[in-house]
Amino acid sequence: NEFEKPILGGILLANKEQVFRRDILEFINKELIQYSNIKLITLGFRSTNNHKIVIICNQITLANLLIKHLNKSKIYVSSGYKLLRNFTDCPNAESLALRIIEIPLENDMQKNEYIVNQLKEYLKE
Repeated sequence: NEFEKPILGGILLANKEQVFRRDILEFINKELIQYSNIKLITLGFRSTNNHKIVIICNQITLANLLIKHLNKSKIYVSSGYKLLRNFTDCPNAESLALRIIEIPLENDMQKNEYIVNQLKEYLKE
């Protein structure tokens, strides 16, 4: 429809031009790649434009403790997914869902550096 062109064109242009998200995620990945007990899974392809930092921890207990640490540091974090099982047992999906942590991606390098520093501080312990 013709009325959608300006709206959709603006969204596509914004996604193409707002590369700060990719740059920030690459910075975060470079800072955290040395830690084997977590993995940044947001990075994706060069053309993606993610709005959050998604981390998977190697253990559920680490995820829970890291969430507590981030909350104490005044960093908003969400975790866990309600799985649509349809009467199917999904132990692998359940174990993954409890290990995933999401943090909103900020367009503010100081905030992102603070988030990275808080993650590194906890992971060094």
